Amino acid sequence: MNREEATLLGFEIVAYAGEARSYLLEALKAAEKGDYDKAEALCEEANTSIIEAHKAQTSLLTMEASGDDIAYS
Repeated sequence: MNREEATLLGFEIVAYAGEARSYLLEALKAAEKGDYDKAEALCEEANTSIIEAHKAQTSLLTMEASGDDIAYS
C-alpha cells in the first residue's frame, strides 16, 4: 500500500464515521417526534456505516501490524 492509498483509506474511515453520526442525529430527531420506527431504521443505517468504518480501520491496522510501512510506502 502506498501513501496515497493509505490516505484514501483514512478518508474512507472518516466518511463512514461522519455518515453514521448524521444517521444518529437524524434518528434522535425522529425519536423526539415520536417516530420510533424511523429512528430504529436510522440507527440500523448508522450501525452499517460504523461496521464499514471498522472494516477499513481494521484493514489499515492489519497491514501496519504485519510490518507494512503504510506511512512512507
